[in-house]
Amino acid sequence: MNCTYCGYFNEEQTHACRRCGSGLPEPQCQECAQNVVWGQVICDRCQRLAKSADRTPCPSCSTLNLVSAEYCTACGTPMAVITRVMMLSRAREREPLETWRVYGIETRLVGRERELATLDAQYKAVLESGQPRIVTLTGSMGLGKSRLFDEFGRRLNESFSATHALHAASRDDAGGPYSMFGRLIRDRFYIAEKEHPESARRKLLDAVKSLVDGKDAERLAHLVGQLLDLSFEDSPYLPTIRDSEGAHELDRRSYEALAEILRADASSDPIVVFLEDLQYATNRSLDLIDYLTRHLHDCPILFILSWNPDEVVSDRVLYQLAPDAALELTPLSDAEVEAFVRDTLHKADEIPTGLVEKITESAHGIPLSVEEVLRILISQGIVDTRRSTWVIDEAKISDIVLPSTIEGTVQARVSTLTPEERDVLEMAACVGTVFWPEAVRCLNHLRQEHAGEDKLYWQDADLDRRCDEILESLERKDMIRRSKDAGVLEEMYFKHRLERRQLYDAMAGQDKQRYHRLLAQWIERTVDPEDEKTAEMVASHFDRARCLDQAARRYVTAANAARVRYANEKAIELYLKGLSYLSDADVELKVETFLQLGNVYDMVGEYDQALAYYREMLRYAWLVGDESKGGVAYNKIGRSYSSLGEYDMALEHLERAMELFRTRSDERGIASTMDELGKIHMARGNFGEAEAFYAGALHLRREIGDKRSIALSLSHIGALKLQRGEIQTAMVDFREALELRRQVGDQQGVVDSFNNLAILCLERGQRDHALTLFGEALDLARRIGYRGSLAFVLNNIGETHLIIGDIRKAEEYLQEAMQVAEDSGERRALFDILKNLGRVAQRRSDRDLAFERINEALHIANQLDSQILLAVGMESLAELHAHYVFNDQYRDESIRLAEECYRDAIALLRAVGNEGELGRCLSSYGRFLVERGDADSGREQLEQAKEIFERLDMKGLWAQNQEVIGAL
Repeated sequence: MNCTYCGYFNEEQTHACRRCGSGLPEPQCQECAQNVVWGQVICDRCQRLAKSADRTPCPSCSTLNLVSAEYCTACGTPMAVITRVMMLSRAREREPLETWRVYGIETRLVGRERELATLDAQYKAVLESGQPRIVTLTGSMGLGKSRLFDEFGRRLNESFSATHALHAASRDDAGGPYSMFGRLIRDRFYIAEKEHPESARRKLLDAVKSLVDGKDAERLAHLVGQLLDLSFEDSPYLPTIRDSEGAHELDRRSYEALAEILRADASSDPIVVFLEDLQYATNRSLDLIDYLTRHLHDCPILFILSWNPDEVVSDRVLYQLAPDAALELTPLSDAEVEAFVRDTLHKADEIPTGLVEKITESAHGIPLSVEEVLRILISQGIVDTRRSTWVIDEAKISDIVLPSTIEGTVQARVSTLTPEERDVLEMAACVGTVFWPEAVRCLNHLRQEHAGEDKLYWQDADLDRRCDEILESLERKDMIRRSKDAGVLEEMYFKHRLERRQLYDAMAGQDKQRYHRLLAQWIERTVDPEDEKTAEMVASHFDRARCLDQAARRYVTAANAARVRYANEKAIELYLKGLSYLSDADVELKVETFLQLGNVYDMVGEYDQALAYYREMLRYAWLVGDESKGGVAYNKIGRSYSSLGEYDMALEHLERAMELFRTRSDERGIASTMDELGKIHMARGNFGEAEAFYAGALHLRREIGDKRSIALSLSHIGALKLQRGEIQTAMVDFREALELRRQVGDQQGVVDSFNNLAILCLERGQRDHALTLFGEALDLARRIGYRGSLAFVLNNIGETHLIIGDIRKAEEYLQEAMQVAEDSGERRALFDILKNLGRVAQRRSDRDLAFERINEALHIANQLDSQILLAVGMESLAELHAHYVFNDQYRDESIRLAEECYRDAIALLRAVGNEGELGRCLSSYGRFLVERGDADSGREQLEQAKEIFERLDMKGLWAQNQEVIGAL
């Protein structure tokens, strides 16, 4: 029998409720007062009459109520919409439930006058200045961040303001990386979440056209549609972006489009944007927040950004913001809590002081705790809400034991649930903070079958109907809420994650495993199985179900998808999870996972880690006798050693790779290994050997037709030609490589191509163009996490600023490059960085530091056994000595050492055939000779340099050199 106060179902006959101790009357029909059997609420006759009347049972105590009743007349439980003889489809289409209510009473916001005044002041500043303002709003769970904004929005409405108030909260990754902004945009343009895609696209396009004049409206709508998962398939604006710049470039242009739309929208009426629960925001959503707050600098927009600092927060944006106002919510005072309690219980004639004191003492100033405690007291019958005037049972106040923490309050609230409600919530908790009612119904089938009930499968509609009734009841109790941004499947979510966590933690381990196992299979067949998020979700459920083989495979699938979109940290995390469960029974997948994990570590510049996983790949390949995979492993190990500057070790492993590839007639492997061998010979200044390897690799790759690999060979050949000073032909190779990389979406390759083309522009004296290309390379490298190229690009930007004469910027970029190169152990990059930092020290007149840096660079060149680097280092050392020829203290020594270093550098450069660098060295040496008084010898060196610059089309250097000759 259900207790009329707390709703608890007492299975066995008793005179007192086994939960709350309330007295239970003899069972009588609540309609006609006739005696009924234990557990029966109404007699059979009244049940038949009720079916034809406008009555419906309470989901908690089963008492019949008029369908118009908001709350049960017997136990005070909110009546669920679904129980009002209303079709489920209609129930789902209803308006969202009102929040901030305790059993029909709207709670009043108290103690937040200062915060509201700050929001009002910032809003007025936006109106007066026409400029954006940023307010950060932080506070622990339950302090009322959402309620504060709700009250602020209400004030705007009451003042008849034309301001558009837009609100969206982040709920983990539910709905995709930009789901929060998708809800924001849909809400602004009145696009229903479940609206047909064609209708939604039309509404979006019409809305943008009303804001933006001209043909730009279509472009902006198509780009912003990507943030809502509304793809305009035949759009002329998207394929080019996808084919050339890839997903990151598409994101960037979508950011720009959204900023343009918000700017146009705000030009007519101000906008308030409230983004909540940012501790759960995806990295891409945080990127978009960062972009909007930095670029909408001329718009009347008030950004209110809210998060809980107690939870794990991605700090890339939130803690780097420079807000105009920072609000931190603190607990309410005792007086404020008392006012809150009395206002909520205002329907009672008398509110005992002892009750108010007990609530105030237990709540610790947390509004959520106050609301939850009041709900508990009502459910226990201490506060009787069944009449128009509420009655408080003073006799029970002294026996009340209230929780002293918010966790305890939540636990007490959970304990008031009926067994059915708890079962349904536990199943929802297994799905996650955001869950699908359909998945809960599926789990309920498993639970009922496990209970041994005999069912006619797919014919028992009552089972699903009852599950939906309970979900509606829980929604009415404000424990769960219905999501407005659901896709094809309806979604709900826990109002408080703490309630979900407590329910989940208290579940029996066996039940969790059964539920997670079924959930994994349900999700995989119901949601897009190819989606990265789906694969990770399925893997996670199989993991919790201890189905480790299945979990491992799904983790690797999700990791592969993350790697493709350059989510490197996520890919590493997922690969490691997959490897932790992969057994030796699936060696093929294990070898492939070691390979891909090594590739990701290689990309982010962690070469030692990459080596460790490539070695594991090699071991397993050897164990099963897979020569092809063994060749790949040796090739990758050689590449990692090459990146670390350990060229002898690299050559040893690459030669072994070549043997295995030739045994298997693996042309792809042979071409890749030849390419890597060419890189080492080029780094050591053996240009002839490098050219032979590069040419052979390119020939094989053109026969295979692999565009990505062809582009790599062309890039290497172009770099070799550039070293030799063959600028025109290098340009042809670089451009073809870039075009191929754009076609296949090779973002790493695009970074390298931009970098190569920028170096070429620098050689031709086009410094501004070079900086633009270096900037493109840097931006893309950072966005995809390509640290393997980052140090080189940063160094090149620093060197360009050094040439221009901006010492401050040069040092800034070079120091960052130094940090990246040291972290990764990239000695080849360290050589260039140290050489340039030596020049910076020279410009700052720090002679000792300049020599220290150049000598460190020379030491690395010797370690790498690179003649070309040794020559470049000797040239830099000669220029440093030459700088001090007019210093009386160092004059004689500087002349002698500069002369020696110039001659050694020129001899080495002639030997390796680096024409471009030879021209620079000859020109520098010629100026040195002229300055020390030997004009004839100086002119001779300058003329040789002039001939090289003219032949190589190095116009900038030719002009500088010609100016010196003309002065002579």
